[in-house]
Amino acid sequence: MAERYTRVFAFNDSCYAESSPVIVQAGAILKDHKEGRLLAQMKFKNVSPYPSNIKALSVRITQYDVSDNELGAPVDFQYLDISIPREGEFGAKTPVVLTEINTRKISVTITGAVYEDGHVDQKISSAYVTVKPQKTLEEALGNFGLAEQFRRQFGRESRYTYEENKYLWLCPCGATNHKNEPECHRCGIVRAGVAVPPDLDALRREMEAYHREQERQRQEREARERALEEQRKRQKELERKELEKIRSREAQRQTELARAQREKAERIAAEKRKKLTRYISAIAVVVIVLCWVLFGWLPSRNASIYDEAQALMHAGSFEEALEQFERISSYEEAGTYADYCREAVDGDYRSYIQRFDVSTFTIPDGTTQIIDSAFEDCTTLTGVTIPDSMTSIGSRAFAGCSNLTGITIPDSVTSIGGFAFEYCFSLTNIVIPSGTVSIGMGTFHSCDNLTGVTLSPGVREIGDEAFKNCGRLESMELPESITHIGAGAFWDCVNLTSVTIPGGITSIEASTFRNCQDLESVVIPKGVTSIGNYAFLSCISLKDITFPESLTSIGNAAFQYSVGPESITIPDGFSYLGGNAFEGCSGIQSVTLLGSIGEVGTAVFGDCSALKTVVAHEGFTTISDSMFSNCVRLTDVTLPRSLTTVMSHAFSSCTNLNYITYKGSVAEAEQVFAAPKAYWAQRLNGISCTDGTFKVK
Repeated sequence: MAERYTRVFAFNDSCYAESSPVIVQAGAILKDHKEGRLLAQMKFKNVSPYPSNIKALSVRITQYDVSDNELGAPVDFQYLDISIPREGEFGAKTPVVLTEINTRKISVTITGAVYEDGHVDQKISSAYVTVKPQKTLEEALGNFGLAEQFRRQFGRESRYTYEENKYLWLCPCGATNHKNEPECHRCGIVRAGVAVPPDLDALRREMEAYHREQERQRQEREARERALEEQRKRQKELERKELEKIRSREAQRQTELARAQREKAERIAAEKRKKLTRYISAIAVVVIVLCWVLFGWLPSRNASIYDEAQALMHAGSFEEALEQFERISSYEEAGTYADYCREAVDGDYRSYIQRFDVSTFTIPDGTTQIIDSAFEDCTTLTGVTIPDSMTSIGSRAFAGCSNLTGITIPDSVTSIGGFAFEYCFSLTNIVIPSGTVSIGMGTFHSCDNLTGVTLSPGVREIGDEAFKNCGRLESMELPESITHIGAGAFWDCVNLTSVTIPGGITSIEASTFRNCQDLESVVIPKGVTSIGNYAFLSCISLKDITFPESLTSIGNAAFQYSVGPESITIPDGFSYLGGNAFEGCSGIQSVTLLGSIGEVGTAVFGDCSALKTVVAHEGFTTISDSMFSNCVRLTDVTLPRSLTTVMSHAFSSCTNLNYITYKGSVAEAEQVFAAPKAYWAQRLNGISCTDGTFKVK
């Protein structure tokens, strides 16, 4: 290129003519030594607001000699078969042959443009104005930190200074706009907001305030994380203490049971000793007299009794078997088996089942209760038949029966104790009969193969963590008779997709549906007044939520990280709206606050990435710390005259929030919004009041 071509003329100043579809960005004349001719090259940029790509561009090149005298006829040229979008550049690699060999200067006039949709643009002025080049923010402001602060205020796309001429304005993002366009066609920034030269002192103050605020936020985040960690520790400690209480009660029960068994054994032994003492003389005489008879007959008689006793034991006739084993207590394992039968008579079947690897067991007719831990850790047990005489199932009755596949609970059972079926990993279906009034704490905890649960009408109470960690439970129909569902009842039921909450429920307790990851919808019935902490935390599929008018309180993180409905309405007179209640709900698009709220926690709607509109009505007084922080699509906020407090970070990182509508006057806004915007809404330009606009500091 350097040998064949010589540049004889060049211009690098961009210029623009009124109504032209393009800016002429640069031009040059090259002398082709091989062909003995002159070539012109021009670079254009499409700045037309017309909504179609340029298909062809017609230009007229006027030729001048070294003294600026016009030479010959102008050269008309067309750039054909192109497809240039707005902001697209072209022409630099297309040479135009000039007709006058003495040309040392050229001027370019745009004579027409054709667009891909057939539109033709021909009314173009030939009077050009210079388009002043933009400087980078770093170059103009002389400081990287100030440039970053400018971007925080006016948009992350900002890279250059604002420039304008008679017809155009150049956005900080680099896009070229026409004077009649109030917003940048590419990034949407409002021209009025960036047309004023930046105040370096103000930028510096805001940058320093921003860094102070970032440090404060970091400290607050660390404090919140520490608080959450402490809260988790406290929760674990509470769970540990509760478990210790259960274990303590169980140990106490076992101790009392062992003591009762020892006392019973001691009474039996004492009676035996009395009998032996009373009849020892007579027995001695009889033994002497009949020794020869007994010598041949006694062993076979004991074996017969032993076999008969075992048959009775395996048939479930434990009282009869016990009598027989006691008659021959010193024969083989008769004494040990007598202990098994004695425990079974008292309702504890563990020793018998574990000794003989029993797989199916029938509880004797007439039994009215299954005592605590009656079958606990009987891992060989696959099925149990419960008689119709049964009225209650004790705590941990079948806990740890990992191979128990099915069990039928008769209608006569009125209560099921805490953790009764905990860790029954093979249990797949269960029917709770109509006679059962309450299901205890942790009754089906970690039954991770349980897929079907039928609760009959009559069940009134589900205990805390009753179905916690039942990972394959997909649906459950709760009868209208239920009036209480305990805390954490369905915690970690990750496959639960739907549940209908009965109308008799007045409160949803803490962590009730926590981490039900497949739960998509829930209808909260009329009469419910409160939703506890973490009630629906991490229900990442939950998007259809119906709130009743009776609701007055939503706890901390109640719906955190769910999808959430498109709109949320908080009624007037609400007593408590907990911290992080709807944080991270990606589906919420609008929030309406109908009036007063007694207490509002932090970051209630933080990180709601789809939130666009917030409307607060008269009576609402306080926007809490970080209440709407990082709602990046939030553009429309209306606040009432009753508002008295706006706390730090209220709208921080709401990058598209430029103005807030306030129903009070400018004078009132000066009091309510007195804090610098760096502390609560960095991008905010002003507050639109009833009598004007209040410029936030």
